[in-house]
Amino acid sequence: MKWFVVALMFNIEPNQEGTDIYAFTKYPFPDEIMCRGFLAKNRTLASNIASDQYDGRHVKHVVCVNEIKLMSWINGEQSI
Repeated sequence: MKWFVVALMFNIEPNQEGTDIYAFTKYPFPDEIMCRGFLAKNRTLASNIASDQYDGRHVKHVVCVNEIKLMSWINGEQSI
């Protein structure tokens, strides 16, 4: 199963439904351990890239998620 680094963004509007995410999908990891190892060394880099992609919005969390959970978030089947 593939694993991805995902940044959860702060909402601009306090009453906004849901959470915007930025998923690094170009380079998936083969397992959770490798994803977490990458984040242990590169969390700030991932956060900065996601913030830049959202015009400077702040990042709430950067996490590793598997492809099933990521797709359920994207499709609105599961809340974040």
